[in-house]
Parts: sequence; structure tokens; C-alpha cells
Amino acid sequence: MNKIKSAFEKAMEKADQLPPPTNEERLQWKWTPEGKRLAGLFLASREGASIKDIIEVEELAKPYLTKGIIGILVEAIRVPENESTLQTGERALNGLIDLIGEPLKEISDRVHYVWNQYLQFYHKQVEEAIEQMKPMLQEQLEHLAQERTGTQGPVDIGPIEARPEYQAQRIKLLIKMREPYENHISDFRTQIRELI
Repeated sequence: MNKIKSAFEKAMEKADQLPPPTNEERLQWKWTPEGKRLAGLFLASREGASIKDIIEVEELAKPYLTKGIIGILVEAIRVPENESTLQTGERALNGLIDLIGEPLKEISDRVHYVWNQYLQFYHKQVEEAIEQMKPMLQEQLEHLAQERTGTQGPVDIGPIEARPEYQAQRIKLLIKMREPYENHISDFRTQIRELI
């Protein structure tokens, strides 16, 4: 009688049939995660050290280590929601410039431009848009309350900021106004990856 094999036994049979990994695959498996770890340490340190200072490995491993480092540094470039995010993004950009060199300087200038625009105008634009939205939403909610109750006169719906409809519209507005900044930063991250 044939023995019924478990899923594990079947998987092990298939794994045994796979060819052994190449030296290149072994180097990639070993050094790309190490590069990611080193990039995290680099971003966490607020010292003025260069990213090149931490890349001291055998020549065959450098491309894989660098790939891991660049992957983490590129993802650290974000819209600067706060001072910490801005500092991390600056550190990431500086590390990328050290690794990639001159081709990254133009992209770096454009990233800084978007950051400056965001820091200068985003919060003011959001406040203005919210102030414009409040009366329109108040009017819509009052009209809706009049239809529901059948009254013709003014209806008190309370403070607009306390209404769930206001909160939902506010969140939509914040997302919509932040989207262009996010799209630009995402495009820049793509352009940096293409330089590699």
C-alpha cells in the first residue's frame, strides 16, 4: 500500500529537486539584508558620518550591501510631516548622494523644493480650505435636517466641528491636498531607483 505523504514531505521532495543556490544568490541573501540593517543604523545615528564609512566589506559583496542600503534610504524620503521626518529624509538624501554621486544632486534639489513648498504652504492651504468648507457643509446639513423634520425655519444642528460629516469631509480634504506632495516624492523615489 502506498503511504500518504504530508504536505511537508511533498514540499521537501520538491526542495530536494531544486538546484543549489549560486554564489551570487548566496551573496545577495547575505549582504542585502545586512545593507538594510546598516542603512537603519545610519539613519538612526545623527552623527555626521558618511554612509561610505560603514561599507567596508569584500568587493564581491559591495553591490548587494549597497542595494540593501539604497533601498532603505530611498524609502526614508517622505513628505516632512514633522521635524524628525525631515531630519531623517535629509540624512537619507545625504547618504544617497554619498553613494550615487552627482546624478542625484538634481533630484535632491527637486526633493528639497517639494519639502519647502509643503512646509511653507500646506498647513495654510488646509486651514483656508477647511474654513471655506465649513459654511457649505453647515448649509447642506441644515437643509438636510429641514427636509427630515419638515420645518421651514432655521434648524440648530450644533457646532459643525462636532459632526461626523465634518470630520469625514476634513479627512478627505487633508488627503486630497496632501496627494500632490506624496505623488512628487513617490516619483522622485522611482527616479532614484532608476539611477541604480
